[in-house]
Formats: sequence, structure tokens, C-alpha cells
Amino acid sequence: MSLSSLSRRLELSSQWTLEGAFRTLVERGILLFNGAGQVGGNFILLEFYDGILYLVLDTGEGVQRFALSEGALNDGVVHSFKIERNRR
Repeated sequence: MSLSSLSRRLELSSQWTLEGAFRTLVERGILLFNGAGQVGGNFILLEFYDGILYLVLDTGEGVQRFALSEGALNDGVVHSFKIERNRR
């Protein structure tokens, strides 16, 4: 799955790959959000908090948050990411 295909609803319980690249100087903000459009529904969020990139998602098992970087990435340099889910 590429970022350009996220106009469709993302089925978070299946197998998928999400990859992309970014460059930023901001410390806090949202890079990507895709959700079911209802409170309590499945969602995926890529966010910056203090320059660190986090993956926040709910696949029906509760909200989980993972740091995707050890340090701040808001340095103006291009960074890439690849996230894979292999649950079947």
C-alpha cells in the first residue's frame, strides 16, 4: 500500500505495508491519519511529538503507540519509513 492509495478505507486487521518519506522542521503534528470515521473505530495515525515519529493505531484491540525513531527527525533532512503488518 502506498500513501497515494489511502483515499480508500484501510483494513487494519489484515496484512499490509505502508511506506513513505518526509522532510519536516516541526516538532509536533500529524503526518497521516486514516480512520473509520466513527468514535471507537479502527484507525492509524503517524504523528510527530517533540520531533519523534510515532505510530498510533487501533485494530480493534485497543489503542497502541509505538516510537518509530530513537531521536528527533525534525531536522529538515528527508527520512523514509516502512511499516508492515503481517497478521492474517
